[in-house]
Amino acid sequence: MMRHMLYLLTLSAIIFSSCSKEEDNFRPTITVTSPSPSLVIQTPDTIIVKASIKDDHTIETVHVYLEDEQGNPVLSTISANPNTGSYELAEPFYFNDLHLPSGYYYFKFRAYDGKNTATETIKVIVNEATKTRNGIFLADDAGGTNNIYLLDNAFQASNYNSYPGNFLSMAVNSYHQRLMVVPGTTGNYISVDLNSGNPSWTSSPSNSVTGFITDQNYSYLGFSNGDIKRYNTSGASNFHGSANPGYYVEAAAIHDDYLVCEEQAISSSDVQLVLRWLASGATAQQASINEDILGIYTRDPNTLILITNNSSALGNLIFYDISTGLTSSPFAINTAKIDACTEISEGQYLVAENGDLTLINANNFSTLTYLTGIPATLLQYDELTNELWVANGNQLSIYNYPTKTLKGSYTHSSTMKGLDFWYNK
Repeated sequence: MMRHMLYLLTLSAIIFSSCSKEEDNFRPTITVTSPSPSLVIQTPDTIIVKASIKDDHTIETVHVYLEDEQGNPVLSTISANPNTGSYELAEPFYFNDLHLPSGYYYFKFRAYDGKNTATETIKVIVNEATKTRNGIFLADDAGGTNNIYLLDNAFQASNYNSYPGNFLSMAVNSYHQRLMVVPGTTGNYISVDLNSGNPSWTSSPSNSVTGFITDQNYSYLGFSNGDIKRYNTSGASNFHGSANPGYYVEAAAIHDDYLVCEEQAISSSDVQLVLRWLASGATAQQASINEDILGIYTRDPNTLILITNNSSALGNLIFYDISTGLTSSPFAINTAKIDACTEISEGQYLVAENGDLTLINANNFSTLTYLTGIPATLLQYDELTNELWVANGNQLSIYNYPTKTLKGSYTHSSTMKGLDFWYNK
């Protein structure tokens, strides 16, 4: 009897011991050896993340990911399924998002053994990628074709590509690395992938394009029949509006939640400034301008600045107050007909008029001669390099803006119709 009892107790102990082992109350252990805490990472970069992970049973999954200070995951995730009791992690982690903002980020190392999860956190410091200029795109329409050229930063040009159609506009979307080529009466609207040099998509409009503006995520086109369409970066048209009856969009700008349109009457010289909601295309407000608008700029959240030529072919500066819907011209700029304009900074604009370049300051109501004897048909200011690009026919001159000294020049084969800067991000 005692021998039987001893057998039962021994069997119970074995069973109890087995059950206890299966319960597994121990988490995996994670020892991170890379990155080190407070490592400074300059985007773009690749680091090797390393960790030793052990468990008294089997490690089923391992994940490594990066979070921002709000706990949002960014960049890619490293995943593994070791199915062993010991695992040595050594994998590359790519900091390849050039738009990742500077700040503190947190690597999360997570291991799971089927029941228990262990997590280790390593804080690192990320510096945003430095913005640089890749080149400058020029356009002409010699021979009835959109001819695109690429200048390097030493102002040497190469033929980039040619696209059927006459030229209306061109713009670079550096955020998504796209070149947008917009025809006028003929040809396709083309989005070119600047990483490959190949068209990413094309659109064949049934009406002539009359106006164009693009921002980071969308392009807006106005058509001769009054239609307004918005295209996303994949080429899908997911917005459709219309200009006022009998009008078409000739130029546009984006201000906060508004698409700001210059709408030209088809059968007269009447011009309307129309603010449309970006979300719907519906009209929010409008005002009669009846002057030729060359530039639409944001001065502050409540004020738009219009650079125009009036009915007497003289330059004018118009303030548009969004809160009241009223226009005013608080000071006379006293210029001849304006041929081109560009924004230097908020409230400061450079215009080409009567063979000179004149600086207009809408903040203190003043004008100042910038350079004399410099005619221009195109003006562009590069804030990154502090350069002023001046095109007149087929001649291009590049100035150091603060010093007004000539940095370089370029002679094109025909009249230049468009110019825009290409950055790495």
